[in-house]
Amino acid sequence: MNTSRTITRVFFYSMLVLCLGSSPLAHVWAQETDLSVEQIPADLLEGAGAVIRYSNTRVEVKSPRNMVRSVRKAVTVLNSRGEDEGIAYVYYNKSRKINSLEGSLYDASGKLLRTIREKDFKDQSAISDFSLFEDTRIKFYHPPQLEYPYTIVYEYEIKNTNTNYFSDWFPVRSSLLAVQEAVYEVICSAGFQIRVKEMNISPGQKMEGEEGVMIHRWELHETPAFGEEAFAPPPRRFLPHIIVSPVSFEYEGEKGSFSNWDEYGTWFYEHLLAGRGEVPEATISRIRQLVSDADSDREKAARIYHYMQQKNRYVSIQVGIGGLQPMFAEEVDRLSYGDCKGLANYTQALLEVVGIPSVYTEVNAGDHQRSYLPDFASFGQGNHIILCVPLDGDTTWLECTSKETPFGYLGTFTADRNVLMITPEGGKITRTPSLKHSAKRRNAVFTLEENGSANIQLETRFTGAFFFDRLELEHATPRRADEMLKKLYPLSSLQVLDWKIDHPEKEVPLTREQLQLQVRDFMSFSSGRMFLPLIPLNRAEQVPARLKERKTDIFIPENHLEADTFEFRLPEKYPAEFIPDKTVITKPFGEYSLRVSYDEGVLVCQRKLYLKKGNYPAEMYPELVGFFRDVQGADFQKAVFTMP
Repeated sequence: MNTSRTITRVFFYSMLVLCLGSSPLAHVWAQETDLSVEQIPADLLEGAGAVIRYSNTRVEVKSPRNMVRSVRKAVTVLNSRGEDEGIAYVYYNKSRKINSLEGSLYDASGKLLRTIREKDFKDQSAISDFSLFEDTRIKFYHPPQLEYPYTIVYEYEIKNTNTNYFSDWFPVRSSLLAVQEAVYEVICSAGFQIRVKEMNISPGQKMEGEEGVMIHRWELHETPAFGEEAFAPPPRRFLPHIIVSPVSFEYEGEKGSFSNWDEYGTWFYEHLLAGRGEVPEATISRIRQLVSDADSDREKAARIYHYMQQKNRYVSIQVGIGGLQPMFAEEVDRLSYGDCKGLANYTQALLEVVGIPSVYTEVNAGDHQRSYLPDFASFGQGNHIILCVPLDGDTTWLECTSKETPFGYLGTFTADRNVLMITPEGGKITRTPSLKHSAKRRNAVFTLEENGSANIQLETRFTGAFFFDRLELEHATPRRADEMLKKLYPLSSLQVLDWKIDHPEKEVPLTREQLQLQVRDFMSFSSGRMFLPLIPLNRAEQVPARLKERKTDIFIPENHLEADTFEFRLPEKYPAEFIPDKTVITKPFGEYSLRVSYDEGVLVCQRKLYLKKGNYPAEMYPELVGFFRDVQGADFQKAVFTMP
């Protein structure tokens, strides 16, 4: 397991969830609790990779500048699928200071194996690979290779001087995670009020303590793992979690309050954004000259966007108030780098030079399509900034951190979700557009030899959601590219003779892959017959697993088209003994077709697979499984020829 990759993934999927902590009681608590696997109810073991034996999270707000978060947790890792849940980690920075951190490891019988001290935790920058200014760090402990099952117990406490953001309580972070018991408490001093959004969980309790203290409490008990389901919705749509937001708060010395997105946007604009969009006179002159002969505002915006891409590089900046506030545009201009906030603000400033308005916009980036909640405003629903350019009749969205992204293109990272526009008049919820024309279109010519080998000329065009499918390959070394291509195209004894990745149309999200390949033993021979695989590439290798009971709806996030044309040039005009009939399968969620023709020694196979974006009822799952089984059966057909 790659621990560094796991920690990086944990960071990005909780980009703003950096306020973790606990109380120094877990070691005593663990000694008093039987942690043997025998104590786990049988129904919690079924389908699980790990089981949370006990999780206690307490957030205590003592004043607007003093919030303490305490966590104590025991997790039994059952198998390799639950390995990530056995990593103890905590984020900290100058505003979030660790008061205590420790843990312990136990075997399957509940016997103590070792005590974990704070010095045993590795300490590193949270996103050190691309950050120049980063005061957020992570301490983590990845247990050594142990015999499954084992249990890790850990606890920590963090003191936070900011009270604007309460980490979401997400007791079941994975569909492979079961929970015996989890408790979440928020304790507020007199006068400190919170708002709560409860999702997929029973309402909590609210109690009044001494001196006006309010105690909010939620519990989760005996919750089995959902289990893995193909085409499942994003976890937040069906797993229990709670979002808490203060009514009034302090953030890096700035006071604020809000109860809706309009008020949030007003506070954000006035305190963190206004007055940061000035650029030098020399840059103003350069930009005006750049667009002087442009025919439209769209062309002006495109030129400015490409200028920004070429001039700047992306870095992460998370120091103090910089975690939410962008750099001054003038500073980005001088340094030629910035984070998503700084580059979006800078692009906005450049567009303003030529009178093109744009809107600084928060988004929750990631392939999970997490949307802002229109009815509940809070910090932390976003983790990224993009720019909205409302051109006349053609609103355009700009991703300002990528040098490769075409003008106006949002990929699966930010498309098709609710986002928050920050304007002088307040915050406005809107939605980014869904991706259009998402397709992989492949054309390949196979020149076949009598010995069964094949020379292949192949071109694939990736559009829409698939635009970045070959990004890593595009920037790979020759050796790494050869390794990647052999995994992408697992043909027998494959040799990569030549390859090229390019973007032939600058303003269109199109990636073109051109390959020259050579394969041995492409065809097989038996009893005077030659067998030719019709779909040698892109076959449906797997079929979704049958389920006794489907728990979630079927979720297809994007329209998905695969269109393949394979032309096979035979060495001689072999008589055809078997050519498959046309196959057409039509379902509410997708379509498949296969057409084969043979004439004068040339066989042409045309395959199309289309999945239709949408949510479909769980009751349709058996039909979905049947659809893919039929597709797989058609894909694995072979044409048969009689040898002369």
